[in-house]
Amino acid sequence: VCDANAKQSGSCPAGSSANLVTCACNAGFIGDGLQSGFGCYQCPAGTYQVGGVCARCPANSLSPAGSFNFSACLCDAGYTMQGGLCVACPAGTYKAANGSSCTACPVNSYSLAAAAQCACNAGFSGEFDSCSICPNGTYGPGGSVACIPCKTCDANAVPSGSCPV
Repeated sequence: VCDANAKQSGSCPAGSSANLVTCACNAGFIGDGLQSGFGCYQCPAGTYQVGGVCARCPANSLSPAGSFNFSACLCDAGYTMQGGLCVACPAGTYKAANGSSCTACPVNSYSLAAAAQCACNAGFSGEFDSCSICPNGTYGPGGSVACIPCKTCDANAVPSGSCPV
């Protein structure tokens, strides 16, 4: 009798001298396919079925449990597939989700290699996809930090440095 995760082929007709029934595990499962044997075991997440084994997806990628081909391995955010390997998106680009491609950072933003999102340049504030220049009398350290008002010196103090006016 075949395992619940296997397909049966062949038959065992009356008067037969041999068992012509074979069991084969379904795609994404490995084993002998027999209920009385090793059965069929699902390839775990992060692997895919190749022949009778579960092979690991490349570093920096993941696949759902039960995957049965390499294309199920999707590179993590910040990484993209190149020649069968997941390589870091270069600086100045980002990739927010598994399986997508690296995209150039929007204007007035930047990223380091392997970034899942970009950050606003210094002098700008907001979210990575809408960085706005800090208004006069404020400065922005970059990232998603709000523009900060410049300090005002007391009448008896001597200012140093500058802030846009």
